[in-house]
Amino acid sequence: MPNVRKAVKWNSPFYGSEGQGWFLSFHTFTRYVKVAFFRGASLQPLPPGASKVKGTRTIDIHEGDELYEALMATWMKQAAALPGFMADRPVKQPAAESPESASRLIDQRIRELAGWRGETLARMRALSCPYTLQVFLQKVSVPLGP
Repeated sequence: MPNVRKAVKWNSPFYGSEGQGWFLSFHTFTRYVKVAFFRGASLQPLPPGASKVKGTRTIDIHEGDELYEALMATWMKQAAALPGFMADRPVKQPAAESPESASRLIDQRIRELAGWRGETLARMRALSCPYTLQVFLQKVSVPLGP
């Protein structure tokens, strides 16, 4: 996922690509972490959770759930290649927020959450990093082509 942009909106990490819009966000709740794919209805296999937002699919990760990292990485790669949420507008950082400050805010949120929610968010964040994702996909023999 080249040129991934990060931002924190509504206290949740968002990931997007320049010219493609936001394709992924994570929302942390008391009992679960929700992963939202903004064009998830186009992903294969289809993420299990429906959303009120047309085309968006989600997956809820509860404490003790197995995190299928290969599947999540595959969905992230597919989602990054699709036009995302607000694709008609440039992906930009919120006012006064640089990519570095977005990363710091996400790191801070991970530390604040601690426990299984922080660990889950940290693992998902690692998968959304272009280099980490590429290395992981190669290790699990997931094709990197379109």
